[in-house]
Amino acid sequence: MDQSIGSRAASTSPYSSEHTSNVPTHSPYSQPSSTFDAMSPAPVIPSNTDYPGPHHFEVTFQQSSTAKSATWTYSPLLKKLYCQIAKTCPIQIKVSTPPPPGTIIRAMPVYKKAEHVTEVVKRCPNHELGRDFNDGQSAPASHLIRVEGNNLSQYVDDPVTGRQSVMVPYEPPQVGTEFTTILYNFMCNSSCVGGMNRRPILIIITLETRDGQVLGRRSFEGRICACPGRDRKADEDHYREQQALNESAAKNGNANKRTFKQSPQGIPALGAGIKKRRHGEEEMYYVPVRGRENFEILMKIKESLELVELVPQQLVDSYRQQQQQLLQRHFLTGLGCPNCIDYFTSQGLQNIYHLQNLSIEDLGALKIPEQYRMIIWRGLQELKQSHDYGAQQLIRSSSNASTISIGSSGELQRQRVMEAVHFRVRHTITIPNRGGADEWADFGFDLPDCKSRKQSIKEEFTEGEIN
Repeated sequence: MDQSIGSRAASTSPYSSEHTSNVPTHSPYSQPSSTFDAMSPAPVIPSNTDYPGPHHFEVTFQQSSTAKSATWTYSPLLKKLYCQIAKTCPIQIKVSTPPPPGTIIRAMPVYKKAEHVTEVVKRCPNHELGRDFNDGQSAPASHLIRVEGNNLSQYVDDPVTGRQSVMVPYEPPQVGTEFTTILYNFMCNSSCVGGMNRRPILIIITLETRDGQVLGRRSFEGRICACPGRDRKADEDHYREQQALNESAAKNGNANKRTFKQSPQGIPALGAGIKKRRHGEEEMYYVPVRGRENFEILMKIKESLELVELVPQQLVDSYRQQQQQLLQRHFLTGLGCPNCIDYFTSQGLQNIYHLQNLSIEDLGALKIPEQYRMIIWRGLQELKQSHDYGAQQLIRSSSNASTISIGSSGELQRQRVMEAVHFRVRHTITIPNRGGADEWADFGFDLPDCKSRKQSIKEEFTEGEIN
């Protein structure tokens, strides 16, 4: 942590002596001296609600594209920033009226979901302890967010909550501009094991007085990834699809309802003798089916759908999680690495989707035995490639011609694969003594000279193709 910020910026610091005399001398980041002092000025769970405040505080981004070459991009539709690790992300700060002298701008990461929000967002051990991006840096290695090109930045670890943040003094816009630009770096991937581990995060930007009073707040979701443009496009496409589905469902539920004709004469109506239940004002539909077998299959589907409505969502989520865990176990077992399952589950990697972006270094950090690392890594690469190209199956050949395949339904199966090869076989056999010529008939060839003695015969198979 930069402890000498005050002395290094004595001549240019916005914290003037005149303002300092009007501000309480107690710093919210000083060490506690009593029980009441130990209470942190920062809340245990920071608010992520947008609050423009008296100065109409705004956080904006420059227009960006979804090109694959983009190192960062922002989606106004999703209110989400996508960026590469350690790349410059310019964020624009705007206020309608100048804030008080000594005002600072703080950036703090927090987990988005309620089950993770109490945890402090930090870098993964691999990036925190590695030399990349750490050598020659004044910023603490564990901090996710850094400020680039500002010697007045100060990195803060709250003594009570442990929250990490970075502060810079507010600077008014230069002549002819409306915004003040701050360059941020994000120092760990969202998929890193031991760090964010695919858990979504929010970046909270606050405008504060020097004594910690919040004058404005803005937040947006952040994702640190290898290809920001691709991920943004995929997320926006998925969001639009969901919106279309929701609008379609609303139309079908509330708009003009169509009346379907009854089943034609001679075709029995489905569900005869079965109590017809109505959910609210949903209509009942009749589907004519030819063949008893088809009828029974559709009835099973119908009953399954109705039973799912009676199962609590918590149980459904638990079942899906168990299936994902089972898929991970089958994957590792199929690679011949069943002993490695505990290494992953002990680190909270409960399903196969948690493993996809692991690097060979990540496997080492997880203390996977060296003889298994390359096997698992190659398997994960093939799994990742199959997803990238939209393949419905992943087939991994092994030395015993055994493979793992993942179908479109998510079920994992074992298959046998034999490659086409050409080879010549020479095999020596010994013919036992036989009494008469008729006893050689079961061999499929005539050997009159071998009636009373042992003789070695060489069989030679011509070159062929085996599929």
